[in-house]
Amino acid sequence: MIRPALVLIIAWAFLGCAPYKEVVVHEVTDIQFVSFGADGLDLHVWIDIENPNWYKIHLTESDIEVFLEGKSLGSITLNQALTIPRKSRSTQPLAIHSSMNSIDALLGNVFTLMFKEKFEVTGRGFVKGKAFFVVRKVDAGFRQFITREDLGL
Repeated sequence: MIRPALVLIIAWAFLGCAPYKEVVVHEVTDIQFVSFGADGLDLHVWIDIENPNWYKIHLTESDIEVFLEGKSLGSITLNQALTIPRKSRSTQPLAIHSSMNSIDALLGNVFTLMFKEKFEVTGRGFVKGKAFFVVRKVDAGFRQFITREDLGL
């Protein structure tokens, strides 16, 4: 009886050593402007994300600076922990809040915004996640083009 239990314990230990595969962000699928007020700008960004691992991953923190045509819009923050199911590909929402200082810098280039049809949205920073007891911080970035209609112009 001890021998089968020992085999199970060893097999379980080796499963824990299975290689970690990077979570893949395929694309930004949608950007929605939620509100614009005295305290700043709120956006929702939907990302197509894939977890190829056999275990779910919890994203606990993010700091991704977002830029529109090279001007800072603010940072992507997680309002709550985001769970990516195991061996899945799904679209997940993220929230962005931008301060009025960032908006002032962006509006200084308003003539460019009025006459361009497409705008480049980029982001760079990091995402922190955990699986079981392992915490990992990963560099993150994206580049997406949006139209004037997407901006409501």
